[in-house]
Amino acid sequence: MNILIVDDGENARDLLQRMLKKEGHSVVAACNGVEALEVLRRESVAVILADIMMPQMDGYRLCQAVRRDERLKEIPFIIYTANCGSPADEKMAIDLGADAFLRKPATTATILETLQRVMSRPRVEPPRPSVERTEAQVMQEYSDRLVAKLEQRNDELAQLNKTLSESEARYRLLADAAEDFVALNDTEGRQLYVSPSYYRVTGWTPEEIQRTDWRTRLHADDLPLIERTRAANLAGEITTVEHRVRCRDGRWIWIESRCKPILGRDGKVQQLLVWGREVTARKQAEVNLRQSEERFAKAFEASPAAVNIVTVREGRLLMVNDRYCQFFGYTRAELIGRTVLELGIHADPAQRAPLIERLLSQGSVRDYEIQARRKDGTVRDGLLTVELFNYPGEAEPALISMFTDITERKQAEADLQTSKQMLQLILDNIPQGVFWKDRQSRYLGCNAVVARTFGVEIVTPLSERSDLNFGSITPEQAAFFLQKDREVMESNRPQLGIIEQSTFADGRTRWLETNKMPMHSPTGEVIGVLGTWQDITERKEAAEVLQRRAAELERFHRLSVGRELQMIDLKREVNALAQQAGRTPPYDLSFLDKTAQPKAQP
Repeated sequence: MNILIVDDGENARDLLQRMLKKEGHSVVAACNGVEALEVLRRESVAVILADIMMPQMDGYRLCQAVRRDERLKEIPFIIYTANCGSPADEKMAIDLGADAFLRKPATTATILETLQRVMSRPRVEPPRPSVERTEAQVMQEYSDRLVAKLEQRNDELAQLNKTLSESEARYRLLADAAEDFVALNDTEGRQLYVSPSYYRVTGWTPEEIQRTDWRTRLHADDLPLIERTRAANLAGEITTVEHRVRCRDGRWIWIESRCKPILGRDGKVQQLLVWGREVTARKQAEVNLRQSEERFAKAFEASPAAVNIVTVREGRLLMVNDRYCQFFGYTRAELIGRTVLELGIHADPAQRAPLIERLLSQGSVRDYEIQARRKDGTVRDGLLTVELFNYPGEAEPALISMFTDITERKQAEADLQTSKQMLQLILDNIPQGVFWKDRQSRYLGCNAVVARTFGVEIVTPLSERSDLNFGSITPEQAAFFLQKDREVMESNRPQLGIIEQSTFADGRTRWLETNKMPMHSPTGEVIGVLGTWQDITERKEAAEVLQRRAAELERFHRLSVGRELQMIDLKREVNALAQQAGRTPPYDLSFLDKTAQPKAQP
């Protein structure tokens, strides 16, 4: 059905039109009673839905005019009002012939139910005013009600003005005290209001702001952005931008500005409301963060170690550097998004769980030894250093790890250990004693001969012992050993064939022939002394016996020159002793014929 809506409120008319059209009705509209009567003269309608308070002709008089018109009097008339909703208003509307009275806002269901009710009501005779009133009576009653309404509205308006004034005072206090900036500009760029915080931060005075163009305080590089933003604001758009502002002392600060256009009744932009805050510290932090990220990216890619970033729980690869790809033999596309367990990176998958447990409890793990498997199946030894950190875009923590290949180093260590064991085996099985000391003549190590001789264990270092700490060595012996050590180290020259005495752990004092030579660092600095000794006690004793025998022989020779046989025997004995002592036999007896018998001397 065709419904006439009469309301001076554009929004109210539009809302009703959309609602009724959605329900399948056709709608015509008028903004007051005069226009409504013109519409009714042009076309027929099924129902009139009218407001009361309207210019030129209100809803009451429109209702009265419709009921007095023979052509229109049968049309159902519904009053739909917000400002005149009292029982007296409703009674007056019914008295004037209205079929129904609705108060705004009513639900769609209520409006449709009312339309259905008035349309279905039997209309044997059109409703007439319950009380016949002259035009003057209607105007007088309406005037009285209007005066009462105006007085009520004036009271309400006074209260609203008071509330508004108080609210404006609070908002101005808030704007004046806030750290953020608030400004109100006209469309020509003139500043109608600027909050004190702007002056506090920038150092400008209100007079300087008013007499200078706002563009002079903006950075030249930002002006194109500001001009584009201002054009968008004048077109009605809300914008947020960041730009630089020059302070009175010449400093540049960053401002985040949000501008909201304020529209007039004509729908055009009248003013621009601007909120702003200083974000210099944040911008500097962003610059620092960006530079830090660039440095991290460069260090990440340039690292000689194989570096990756993975999620903690899954081990899903998020980033890898070139070295990681080269070492493990994968392309970056083959790695990113897959897990290290899926790829078999851990030669022993059970190694990862204790590593993650330590990482979560400590935050970082250094030099964790693992075996890693490459794409070609080869297994390499390595040290893993991992640390927790937050990776952008990931809900759970991530870890960054650096893998250093130590396969060759471990092999070299194993070879060195084998070499050391072989050397120690040789040292322990030669008859000479071998030892080495530091600059303070403290023992750093020795072979088994020295250890057995002095009753110590073979450990390196020997608990930092010196000769004096060996209980069997006397102070005099220790002082002599120390003197020789110092001579060798200070002169940087070896001393060979040193004959010295030393008391062994079993209490025996033995003669030693010692060789000492300086030990050097890779740079050639003397760092200690290396020595060897052998026990020459038996040789020494044999030499002493030889010396005694020689003396006896000489005495006997002088006394028994003629006794050749005894002399020859004695010489033979002396030669035998000399050989036993490791010396050349002093007597040449080659002239003797083994088969000949010595002649007796007269």
